[in-house]
Amino acid sequence: MPGIGIYDGVFSEEQSLQWYQFLVYRCKFRYGETDRSDLPPTGMIINIRKRNTIENDDEIIKEIHDYLLNIITTIIPSFNENSLIRSYINLFIPNEIPYFHQDDSCGTTCMFYINPVTPIDEGGETQFYIDGNIKGVCPVPGRLVTFDGSLVHRATSFRNIPRITLVYKFIDFNKLYNTYR
Repeated sequence: MPGIGIYDGVFSEEQSLQWYQFLVYRCKFRYGETDRSDLPPTGMIINIRKRNTIENDDEIIKEIHDYLLNIITTIIPSFNENSLIRSYINLFIPNEIPYFHQDDSCGTTCMFYINPVTPIDEGGETQFYIDGNIKGVCPVPGRLVTFDGSLVHRATSFRNIPRITLVYKFIDFNKLYNTYR
């Protein structure tokens, strides 16, 4: 799919399950992320970082965050801490219906699926609206998905368990500069 990168096996299924259990059973999420101003909030969130400010002091969350950030910067060397504008953990409860939205027209979103192995009928894919069609990326544990922040997309929830992703948003300063020139 144009504008979308998929990287499998960036961490193990066992590691994904361990992080999933920690995040679901031991962490405090706050209600709601508003994807567009005309829509109500959906999901739950733990903010980790906004620009250069660390917003979460949980050592295990910071360890997971830094480990996955290192994976991103290894796979895509042009991304670095200076271009990271936000990172957070999303949780959608079963059968929640999130909205389509865009992230940032001058950036790239990197998203890790942190969940157990699930059957295809469980759902949980990320849907992209491309050329009048909806295309999905399955929630494979240990998968990194990168995409142009201007792509219209949404999460879908699982049927029976919470869906968790760890999201990093990077800004492309050259694109930003050229947009506002």
